[in-house]
Amino acid sequence: MFRQVILGVLLTATAVASHAQQALPPTHIPGFYNTRTHQFIARDQSTAPDASATTKYTGTLNFDFKITLLEPVPSGYVVLCFASPSLFDNNYQNYFDYYDEVAAKVSGSTATCTVSIPYSFSPITPTSDSFTTSYGVFIEPASQSTIPATLQEPSFNGELAAFDLPATGKTTTLPIDISF
Repeated sequence: MFRQVILGVLLTATAVASHAQQALPPTHIPGFYNTRTHQFIARDQSTAPDASATTKYTGTLNFDFKITLLEPVPSGYVVLCFASPSLFDNNYQNYFDYYDEVAAKVSGSTATCTVSIPYSFSPITPTSDSFTTSYGVFIEPASQSTIPATLQEPSFNGELAAFDLPATGKTTTLPIDISF
């Protein structure tokens, strides 16, 4: 009886181990959820390039803002500029997404600022990838503790046209001229 129990345990363990080595179907769909468009884009695995063949791309994106102020900036307030560039591989295997903001220099009815964003990553499909960029300007109190309850902080948001991934090591300057 003891030998039969041992033999049964060994046969069961062998069957379980054999089953565990079989390939299981995938439990997820590879792809990317785009938070801007709220769409899931499944990755086409049949045409996915070899990830080991990638080259590291580095550079800096400079977003040069020139803002024509239609109204004076209230005393105690600052003008802030932000840029948020994103680059997603066509197969959504790799991405670069960044956000930065800086205070603008105000002189009369003009405000200027440069948002500089360095990048370093390895896109899988660099010849067909492009950056998309959201940007904006807003005016807020220099001290967040002084915001009146009735104040609507003025803001402006926009998007630049998509542009190709620049050559590695390059600084790319993108002008943004707005009236606000």
